[in-house]
Amino acid sequence: SSDKGFRIERDTFGELKVPADKYYGAQTLRSVMNFPIGDSFERMP
Repeated sequence: SSDKGFRIERDTFGELKVPADKYYGAQTLRSVMNFPIGDSFERMP
């Protein structure tokens, strides 16, 4: 991949670029994108 800080994760809706330093995958990233709960410091580790 040309973006060293990301990895490609896939779910039933397609591909997403997930930050390489995060343990979650595509489904969690979609949830974070679609349901903005909390501030940036409260969201995901």
